[in-house]
Amino acid sequence: MPSGLMQQDFIPECTEPGSFGYNPSFERLNAVVAKANFFLAHNPGVAIVSCETIRHRVEKDGQLKKPSNLSFTQYGSEITGCYVDGLRMWLTPPDTREKSTAKEGNAIQIEYFHVLPQCGKESAVQDTMNTLTTKLSNQLSSRQLQGRLLAVEAIDVRGVKQPELLDAEAATLTAAENPHSNSVMTFLRVWWQREQGSSGSRFSVGMATFVPELNLDTHETFIGGKEYKHLNRSNVEQYSKVMAYVNSWVGEKTRHAGR
Repeated sequence: MPSGLMQQDFIPECTEPGSFGYNPSFERLNAVVAKANFFLAHNPGVAIVSCETIRHRVEKDGQLKKPSNLSFTQYGSEITGCYVDGLRMWLTPPDTREKSTAKEGNAIQIEYFHVLPQCGKESAVQDTMNTLTTKLSNQLSSRQLQGRLLAVEAIDVRGVKQPELLDAEAATLTAAENPHSNSVMTFLRVWWQREQGSSGSRFSVGMATFVPELNLDTHETFIGGKEYKHLNRSNVEQYSKVMAYVNSWVGEKTRHAGR
């Protein structure tokens, strides 16, 4: 059996450098997925664990501004600007026997689709995360995937107020990623693995959200006659506590399913 875990990133190439007042242009998401499938076709025997969207800030000339460390600081204009989305695949390598017997023609491939929010007359976006999840579940129940489900992502895009203006296939995000923008739109991106010879399967998905609790009993500060409360790191639950909630929830669901 394969052992170990490795990652492989696929980033869209810059098709046109930016200039004063214009951001660079990049390949679209389908081109990124095509690169991933080319990699899979030439590396038979690898197994996909999961897929996820990754985001990098880019310079005007289209070069990635990748941090050298996992922890870094951004200032002022570095927070805004142009970003590009890529794909990260988590894989397990094949063992020696699988390498010798695997054929390129039988390589696995990945595909994706989107579930977009609905707009209405009374509100720019009528959907909630629950209704988006219901839409996805209905789609998976009505269609047969010729393979297996890999991952479901909730993608946030800032600065887009109307769903018809949302381009889910675009890999480039410009000033819309301004953290001060008060409009945020969420859509779902679904990754799945196509398997040759699969008779097709129907899936049903649900959603559960776990949020760390906050302790608001903090010290108070008065500035200009106004009272402010401060949250420190110690006032937010540790990630291990959140994972304990997740494990408890999964255990309870498993027990109920076994009855």
